Amino acid sequence: DNENIKFPVILKPRSSQGGKGLKVISNNKELLSFTDTIEKEKYIVQEYLHGDEYTCNVFLSQHLERVIIIKRDLGGTGCTVSGEVVCDEDIKSYVLEICRKLYLSGSLNLQLRLTKRGPVLFEMNPRFSSTVMFRHKLDYRDFIWTIKLKTGSVIEPYHVCKSGRRFYKGVYEYIFPE
Repeated sequence: DNENIKFPVILKPRSSQGGKGLKVISNNKELLSFTDTIEKEKYIVQEYLHGDEYTCNVFLSQHLERVIIIKRDLGGTGCTVSGEVVCDEDIKSYVLEICRKLYLSGSLNLQLRLTKRGPVLFEMNPRFSSTVMFRHKLDYRDFIWTIKLKTGSVIEPYHVCKSGRRFYKGVYEYIFPE
């Protein structure tokens, strides 16, 4: 039923990476002409969101809540090529609320846009995303913490990364001082 869709929308494959196969659809006719040529069940339709894009990681265990928020820049491949750590209480509260409702134990990557309505989630990745090495180099070590959580090992304290730290992807990950 396309009657309640507000255009433009994003049409994207259910399993993809880095925005491969993503299409911006402007009207119902365009949506119908595109979906008639593909297997509909392999695609999803999402609201087209305006605003800056963020990738957030939340790590939760019984006694720990850790969040890192990164305003990111995507390259032509759809992968993060640079970003900046930000401190935003609205985003932090929003992603923590989602993860608490999911009874998260471990690490979860959430992608959202900061819109006029506030933060709006558009994707969750229950895997370690391509920013895992950036996070690790910023002392946000969710990969290590998850292993320690699952093996019953002690998880070391986390010193929150300061807002404004930038990173760039090259052949290696580069972290610049504040």
